[in-house]
Amino acid sequence: MKVSYYPGCSLHATGKEYDESVKAVSHALAIELKEVDDWSCCGASSAHMTNYKLSVALPARNIMAAEKDGMDVMVPCAACFNRFKMAQHHLKKDKALKAEVEGIIGDTYNDSVAIRNPIDIIYNDIGLYALEEKVTKKLEGLKPVSYYGCLLLRPPMSVNLRIMKIPICLML
Repeated sequence: MKVSYYPGCSLHATGKEYDESVKAVSHALAIELKEVDDWSCCGASSAHMTNYKLSVALPARNIMAAEKDGMDVMVPCAACFNRFKMAQHHLKKDKALKAEVEGIIGDTYNDSVAIRNPIDIIYNDIGLYALEEKVTKKLEGLKPVSYYGCLLLRPPMSVNLRIMKIPICLML
């Protein structure tokens, strides 16, 4: 399986270990990552608090860049994922905003790629059995705790995100 990969600012800086983990797990599961060309910050940390159009245009620019690859785009950071999905939602619902954002960016938004999180891809495309087969060291006796960020599964009610049917026991 091959997907576009949007690491975002945090995975290239403070979340470098997460970036390395996503790449290692993807490699082990035969998920080929193709980093989005010329990606930029999606504005997840503050754009939505300062300027509505900026909060849509920044992630839209990256979605448009990912569309050129013609593959689903993996967005590991929960905040970036949320901003991408919000931008997608607003561009679908507001044709005037879509036209304005396209004019600002100088490109066309086609709504042609799925915006996905690694958990979604691993669970829905790779499968738990394939994942289990790749385990090299059992973590018996440990009580791991997952943290996937509230923005991943609890978006604002106005956005209809792809529902991920992942039993909570798999996350613990």
